[in-house]
Order: sequence, then structure tokens, then C-alpha cells
Amino acid sequence: MDLFVDLHCHWIADIDDGAEACPKGSRCFVGYARPASGLWSPPRTCVRACSTTEKADLEAAYQRMLPQLDGQPGLPEVALSSEHFFDDIVFSRLMRGEGIPYPGGRAALIEFPSDNIPTRVADRLFDLRRKGLRL
Repeated sequence: MDLFVDLHCHWIADIDDGAEACPKGSRCFVGYARPASGLWSPPRTCVRACSTTEKADLEAAYQRMLPQLDGQPGLPEVALSSEHFFDDIVFSRLMRGEGIPYPGGRAALIEFPSDNIPTRVADRLFDLRRKGLRL
């Protein structure tokens, strides 16, 4: 039975802070999510606040985690997505199709800086919506 999909679970080692909290790594962290039918992991894609900003780096870290989950019964489905720290650079990447939306490619998680909302944010969200992304 599908219960729910966790859309905001930071479990990928070497990228996410959530995975560091679990002493046995990502497999242990994903195991705690057994009530979920899926984990769509959103490592942060950002420029100012994070050290890992490139899509290829996030995809590589995700691929390194998959073998740890193989053969583990009862674990939820996992998929890669990204928490997009919304600024001018990330907006441009999303417009060029270089973001990591949720599976299916139609929705993306964005986070605004706590110190200031980007200029023209309503226009930019409209542009992304016209491109087919739900935010």
C-alpha cells in the first residue's frame, strides 16, 4: 500500500546533513523511513550557502548511495531531486533545464534565502511555471 512520499528528506551521504546524523549512513537513514512508500531526496542546489552546486556532483553522490540500498527488504523507493536555493544563478539553471526536479520533471522544490527575497520573484516564478514547472 502506498502511504506517502517524503519530498524533503536529506539522506545522501557526502552531500546531505541528514545522512550524517545516522551512524550507519544512508542505508540506516532510509530504513527509518519505512512507513513512506518513497523518498525523493532533495540535496540542496545553491550557490552561496552550499559547497556542492553542480548537478553532476549531486547525481554522482546519489549513484554512490544506490548500491548500499540494494537487497534491503522493505525500504521505500528512492529518487533524486533537489532543494533549489532560489537566486539568480539557480533560476537560470532551472530555466535551462539544469535543475533536478522531482521525478517526472514537472515539480521542483525551491527555498528562498532567509535574508532577502530575490528581485522580481513573482515574474521569475511565472516564467518557471510557463516552462512547465510547479513550484
